[in-house]
Amino acid sequence: MQKMSFFPDLVYYTAIEFYEEKVKNENDPLTLAQSYVNIGHWHLLLNDYSKALSAYQAAYAIRTKLNQTPELLFGLGIVYTYFGSNNQ
Repeated sequence: MQKMSFFPDLVYYTAIEFYEEKVKNENDPLTLAQSYVNIGHWHLLLNDYSKALSAYQAAYAIRTKLNQTPELLFGLGIVYTYFGSNNQ
């Protein structure tokens, strides 16, 4: 799958760094989960599916406890589709 390039890669990596710092200091579970979703989205845009999957799974673990999962399921679906199509 070709990388989606809406912005220069530096923008993606800067966003990832921002959210990775944010998760280190976040105490609110909903905000923490959203930060992981954002990390997953940015990695997805870079076609780094393994890191996207890890971030989405971290968000899913938190949001499942809060019964709030819809938007991250979209990203998980894309990643699982990628892995499924590459395993055939």
